[in-house]
Amino acid sequence: MPMKPGVGSDLEVLNRGFLPRLGVLALLIVAALAAAVWSGTRKHGSGEPEQRQRLLVVSGGDVDYYTLLEKGGFSIEVDSFDDWQAAARELLPDSEADGLTLVLALADERGFGFVVLEGPGRFDFEGLEIEPSVDEIEDFAARDYAVLSVGDFSFPHRLSVDAAGELPFMRVPGFGTLEALFGQPGIGAREDPDRPTIEELQYEDAIERARWMYERPASFAAAIELARAAIDTSLAQDPRAPALVPSFATGSAVPTPDGGALLVDHDLEVYSTDANKLEVHAGEQLRLRYLSGSALEKLVETGELEPVDCPSLAGGGVDMRRRPRVEAAIDGSAIAIHTRAGEAEIWWRLDRAGCEWREQAGVPSVLGGVLAPQLGLERSDQRLLMAQVSTDELGTSTLRAWLRPASVRDEPAGQINPAGRIARVELNEHERRDASEDMAEAVSLLRLREHVFEGVAFVDSRHVALLSRVSGTDEHALHVVDSERPGAHLRIPSLFFADGRGLQELAVLSPALLAVTSADSGSDARFTHGPRFAITIEGDPDAELVELEIGAAAWQAFLDGLDEPGEAALFTLTPEDLRAETHPADGVWDFTVSTPAGALAHATSDWPDDSEIAVRLFAGGPEQRLTDNDLPDMLPRFTADGRHLVYVSLLKTALSPDAFSVPRIVAVPAR
Repeated sequence: MPMKPGVGSDLEVLNRGFLPRLGVLALLIVAALAAAVWSGTRKHGSGEPEQRQRLLVVSGGDVDYYTLLEKGGFSIEVDSFDDWQAAARELLPDSEADGLTLVLALADERGFGFVVLEGPGRFDFEGLEIEPSVDEIEDFAARDYAVLSVGDFSFPHRLSVDAAGELPFMRVPGFGTLEALFGQPGIGAREDPDRPTIEELQYEDAIERARWMYERPASFAAAIELARAAIDTSLAQDPRAPALVPSFATGSAVPTPDGGALLVDHDLEVYSTDANKLEVHAGEQLRLRYLSGSALEKLVETGELEPVDCPSLAGGGVDMRRRPRVEAAIDGSAIAIHTRAGEAEIWWRLDRAGCEWREQAGVPSVLGGVLAPQLGLERSDQRLLMAQVSTDELGTSTLRAWLRPASVRDEPAGQINPAGRIARVELNEHERRDASEDMAEAVSLLRLREHVFEGVAFVDSRHVALLSRVSGTDEHALHVVDSERPGAHLRIPSLFFADGRGLQELAVLSPALLAVTSADSGSDARFTHGPRFAITIEGDPDAELVELEIGAAAWQAFLDGLDEPGEAALFTLTPEDLRAETHPADGVWDFTVSTPAGALAHATSDWPDDSEIAVRLFAGGPEQRLTDNDLPDMLPRFTADGRHLVYVSLLKTALSPDAFSVPRIVAVPAR
């Protein structure tokens, strides 16, 4: 029987019901296959969501990455490559990956955004899909840092490295990590460049300091040039006073008895230790160099600075890590080099042309020590090395002197260790006992209760002068102390020559002088005068300077009394035994004198904001200022012939709050 249209058999009904189910099954199969394919080609990481702030650092040394990267806003974990591999095997025991691939898998699983590699040349990148490839990066093996993107930020892994070579003015361990990190496109990426999400803004705010540290060094070179120009501009205010060091160097100059000068200086190195600001640091070496008298003349005339090395003096330099401090005798014939060892070594200049020195002895590194110049007729007989005054908590003042060991001889400079005793002690602790054999002998020369001592100066190779005041009173005095008779001293009260006013600063104009009355007989000799001093006294209404001379007879009586046996004694004299000449000296401080020039040089009284260097003749006449600038000028010292002054100007730059000294020289006008 024919079937009705639209009505099928049971088979047809079954077929019609089965086909849709088959189609659904086919679709399910296709979907499953698609999921499998997507799983193998996806563009997403596994494990925790990757965060750009999180860094896995593979360290090869002892760089403190926390100080740099965590300050910059990143969250980091640091470990060695072996330890990271061990952690990866523990977390991913079924992984067949190895080496760098395994560490990247660990980073992906734990949600690190980037892996930082220290010393990338030691790693094997084979098998990793990297862009750019290692071969495309110039001198890759010499780079300090590389960064690989992880997880969501890979596909392929982006590779970035730090800049080749060292970045000028930067001494920030690990700074190359920032260079490599900010070479990653994903570090600063936004989904929409113009409409950042809240999460993106929060992230950018968190690492803002790191970005600033990365970008700021580009401005350092310009900042240093501005500072250099400011230094040059300040020094140019006195064009007749050339500097004895180049820009960004500091130090001082010590006139020597031969008319030259010993130059003690070191570089000022400008760099950053935090990728934030520039700082001024001491250079590696304190230089000890020499300028002859002719070299000084040439410098003043032409501006050409040509110092020569001085290897006989402490090897010509001292490592700044030893924290050296150099002091000099007033005439530059003796130098003390202090270091952190707690001792100082004293060197004497040999009476030879050029820069020839010999080490004499070691002394304690004390504050306020004053070096004795070489004042003896036979320098090998002079024993005085240094003197110091101190006051204890009970108000007792003491004058101490250090004497040269009797074993020291003036041997040729080439026969000694030019590095000095401090170098021997510091480099080899076992030599400390041997080195102590040439330590100077300390002697207490004078002790007075309820006194304050100051202003130590050496009269000659045997005698030391100083100023004193009685505590709680206006009683001041000048003392001359004998180093060979501790306790014996000559006391000259200020009442005898300064109306009882206070004594401030002391300088020796000359020792006692001998004159021979007969050319045929050297035995008939007498003193023409005793020692001569220059002393500044308190102003009322104005400060004054006194030229004080001890009479020949009084000085001879003092010497004769010292030679008599018996206990040490106090020696006195009368006002008639003195010759005093007073000069106006308002504003005089930090003064020095020159017998050849017949003048004194001093700093003016505008310290600390400003001060100038001035000179005045002992014979009278107006004061003449040699400098005119907006810098504090101080520490004037005459050259041996009195024709020039060396001094220091204190400068500051915007790079540091601390002032530094620049040694300079200026000619003294002929009178």
